[in-house]
Formats: sequence, structure tokens, C-alpha cells
Amino acid sequence: MKKIIISSALILFFLSCESIFQLKPDQTIEERIMDEINREDMVFDLSTLSSFEWDSVIILGPYTIVEDTEKLFDLNLSNISRNGIEYSDSYNLLVFLRGKKSVKITEVNLSLGPVRKIFEKEKLRIRKEQNNYILFN
Repeated sequence: MKKIIISSALILFFLSCESIFQLKPDQTIEERIMDEINREDMVFDLSTLSSFEWDSVIILGPYTIVEDTEKLFDLNLSNISRNGIEYSDSYNLLVFLRGKKSVKITEVNLSLGPVRKIFEKEKLRIRKEQNNYILFN
């Protein structure tokens, strides 16, 4: 009986540890993007985000299954697998990558595209066109 209780406790412990290592959306990045895009020129150079190291970004649109994207692009997205994008239609998820591993995420309430494409950091910009936002190099 003691072994069962200890085993159960260890299983619960290890399951809870997995969620500890999940990335949480960084609202300061979203705020900065929105502030810059809504200025007169309506273009924001995303490569100027330098408070953390990253080399590329991918946009996950609503209902994207993280595991499918991981396989398709040979990425390590295990630390964002529980963020809820596959159940939501209210935001796009910008996933910042370093060496094919997610290092930072932010939820943006924009019609942002193209989705499920990896963009290199070099001169990466977001441009506003009517009610849509385009990511381009």
C-alpha cells in the first residue's frame, strides 16, 4: 500500500513538473508590437526585439496543433505544447525560436499572416494593410 501511495505521488509530481517548464505569453512583446504598428508608418521591424536571443519566428494560427507543426518543421516546441492555441480562435501565437527551439511566445490579436512559415530574424517586419497584418523580410 505504501508503494502505491509513493508511486502515485511521484507520478503526480512529474506530471506537474512538465507544466512548470511551459512558456507563458510575454505581454510586453505584444504591447510593443501593437504600439509600433499603430504609428503612422504602420511597419514594425521585429528584428529590433533584442531583450532575448532569437534567430527566427513562426506564426501559429488559431486551431494549430503544436505537435504537427513540430514534426513538419523539425522543431522542438515541447515547452509550448500546452498553451491552448489548438482550441482557440481569438489569437495568433508568435513563437520566437533559437536553434529550432521555442524560447519566447506572445499572443497577438491580429489577423497575421502567413501562418506556419518560419521567418528568419534578419530585417523581419510586420506591415499593416487595411485590417490585415503581413509578416515579411
